[in-house]
Amino acid sequence: MKLKFRKSKAKAKALGFTFASITNVEQSPHFNEFMDWLNKNQYGQLDFLHEKYVIDSRREPSQLLDNAQSMIVLGVNYGPLPHQEHENPLRFGKIASYAQFEDYHAIIKSKATALMDSINSDRSQKIDSKIFIDSGPLMEKDFAFAAGLGWIGKNSLLIHPVLGSFSFLCCIITNEMVGEIPNHCEDLCGDCQLCMQACPTKCISGDHTINVSRCISYLTIEFKGIIPRDLRGQIGDWIFGCDVCQSVCPHNLNIPIPQSKLFFGAERIFDGNLDLCEEMALSEKAFSIKYQGTPLIRASYEQYQRNLIITAGNNHEHIFAEPLNNYLFFGSENLRAHAAWALGEIASEDCINILQTQLENEKSTFVKEEIEFALYNQR
Repeated sequence: MKLKFRKSKAKAKALGFTFASITNVEQSPHFNEFMDWLNKNQYGQLDFLHEKYVIDSRREPSQLLDNAQSMIVLGVNYGPLPHQEHENPLRFGKIASYAQFEDYHAIIKSKATALMDSINSDRSQKIDSKIFIDSGPLMEKDFAFAAGLGWIGKNSLLIHPVLGSFSFLCCIITNEMVGEIPNHCEDLCGDCQLCMQACPTKCISGDHTINVSRCISYLTIEFKGIIPRDLRGQIGDWIFGCDVCQSVCPHNLNIPIPQSKLFFGAERIFDGNLDLCEEMALSEKAFSIKYQGTPLIRASYEQYQRNLIITAGNNHEHIFAEPLNNYLFFGSENLRAHAAWALGEIASEDCINILQTQLENEKSTFVKEEIEFALYNQR
């Protein structure tokens, strides 16, 4: 029996999904490009992408469900969001638009489950299905491309021709046959290079892939180590994630969706700007309580503190000298190293005195090198 997707699409829209389509379960169109990208070693610490299970599942996604036939692809817009200005913006750091809501995984899974329940309610023989939301081996963006929902932009994101790229994607693999398959969407990036030019770390190559190890979103969320010195200044005031490449994209202008309809009408938990001093004062327990159920909990407490330190250094405000002093004296080696750099970026008299004092007491050779760099290579 073939899945009558026109009716299913209407149900998806009724549940609040912004767009929906369907395609066959087969090797996604850009699998070979994915393998070429892996061979370039531009995936940072995302070593799971090299695991046999991931590669085999991307090569033959039909193995993810018995008798897999079709892939329902759903999308829901979450932006772009208006930016709120503050009287003293240098005290604040930014978080990506998607992180300003409750964690999208649980919300979208409940909606996708409701969709399949609704579809199955009309049938005597139930459809078997499996839901994927940015947490499995599927190439969701590529299946959205295969389903005719958009093209893969130069920044590697799916761009819908009308609704842009600020969207969450969900794929539902089913054991029902597909009816008519939509045509692929034309690549409308053309000669535009705005995302490439705007990216602070120049991680966008122009071949529709990115060098993950230089991406601000990766560095502030996935990367657990010492951020290279040449990238710290480029992170700017981003604490968690980055919206730069999407913000400059012409296809994200004049999105025809009221703010009340974005992301199922969910209320934003944050306005996108967080007070750095307040965040630096959070204990690990307070951090866990404050951000439980939000995307920010994806970064560990130490990673989050590291990001705050870098943002403070990039804001060059003397108000951060005291909290940075605390990190330098009492933090882990990772935090002490970044705090030394940040104090050197601020470079006030107090900051220089703090660095000189700690240089005499520091036991870690690595942190000593950071302190010396901060003292003798000031901006």
